[in-house]
Amino acid sequence: MVPLRLLRPLTTAGLTLALVSCQTNISQGMKVYPLSRTQPHDGLAVVNQPDGYGVHIWLDTDTRQAGVCQPLWNADPARLFNGNGSAPFSSGLASREEFFEVVRNGEVARQLRHETEALCKTRAPKASFQWREPPKQADQVVIEELPALGARDLWPDPSQLRSDEQQMQPLAAALQAARAIAVEHPSQLIGDLAARGLQHHIAELLPHIAKCAGPVAAGVARCCRGSGHDRPAVAPIIS
Repeated sequence: MVPLRLLRPLTTAGLTLALVSCQTNISQGMKVYPLSRTQPHDGLAVVNQPDGYGVHIWLDTDTRQAGVCQPLWNADPARLFNGNGSAPFSSGLASREEFFEVVRNGEVARQLRHETEALCKTRAPKASFQWREPPKQADQVVIEELPALGARDLWPDPSQLRSDEQQMQPLAAALQAARAIAVEHPSQLIGDLAARGLQHHIAELLPHIAKCAGPVAAGVARCCRGSGHDRPAVAPIIS
């Protein structure tokens, strides 16, 4: 039987080795570092799976309260790939359960606070930073509603339409002054050519329109002299 005074040092050493081993496994199994999306401090990568897989937490700020900037959480992280490599990237979505799991980690929480505070200083340098804990379960997730579209977002501005029409009128007049031949319908021109036995001109109509097209409808103009054709080219005219 081993004396108690000899067992005590062995027990202490064994516990120390177990704690060190546990901490080493945690640090090796989870890697946390900033991974920006469009600007510095707007993303955090967490490698929590083998082969560099993990989550990419997108960071945003809430400045709706005057003089205050705080984190705006998105509980739907992107899937992280190649997290242990030299070019990590994210694509698609990871689960919310995975998000809840990683934000409970102390190192992840520390870096989230550091990165969101730095992001606030960039976006709202005069505002004071106010830390807001990320959601750690489903009932803590706040869905941010986007403002509804109004009629002004769906219909063009009538005054802008009138302005555009007024700008088009001088152009139409200039084309008519340049001996433009107005026709009521494009089919009228086709019918006239066929009635006169000039069907071969119809085949030339589309190439000339493509070459001489201008900002006008229902008409033709002499606009391609010098193009190598003996016959006048045609182009649509908008009246």
